[in-house]
Amino acid sequence: MEPENVVVPRLEAVTGDEFVQFWSSFYPEDYDERYWDHLKLGQVLRRSDIEELMEWKAGARFQKKAAEVANLVPLAPLNELRMQEVATPEDLRSFFDKTGGAVSSGIIWRVMILHIARPTDAPIYDKNSWLAWRFLSGGFSENDLRLKPTNPDTYFDSFIPFTVRLQSASKVGLEENHFRKVDRSLFEFGRFLQSRAGRRLAREH
Repeated sequence: MEPENVVVPRLEAVTGDEFVQFWSSFYPEDYDERYWDHLKLGQVLRRSDIEELMEWKAGARFQKKAAEVANLVPLAPLNELRMQEVATPEDLRSFFDKTGGAVSSGIIWRVMILHIARPTDAPIYDKNSWLAWRFLSGGFSENDLRLKPTNPDTYFDSFIPFTVRLQSASKVGLEENHFRKVDRSLFEFGRFLQSRAGRRLAREH
């Protein structure tokens, strides 16, 4: 007799809402407590808030580097941008360029600084979210698993518009703090793509 209810995983096309709801559900809710405590939407931030947020993003491995970067963040311009009612793409890129003094190389730290300034306009960007975007935009290859995001133009010209479309295509766009749920879904899907099962399914997709 055949066993019942045996299953195998598949990658299948779903709506933007289903994608966000499914993948964000794997993200541990309590991990964001420190993030929300110091993000303080709509408020002016102190240097200590920047330090906490950068260390939250860095994880245990890069705490020292996160503290060093946080101490070099241009605080006055950050809060000025943060308190603007509306920030244009030009405003975002201009502030990003100012963060070069805090980080001499790499894009992930600088985007995190920008995210702190404009969390609803500048999604978090790291290898996980970059891999998720690569796959969902149809540009993914296994070679991407050995790379990391490096090009600011990709972030501003492609990744940000992609997340905007993902938000607008899903019910999550109507929820409070919807931007974070989208961040979480891309983070978790990118992590999955780096797993053994994810790599195999990506090849077969």
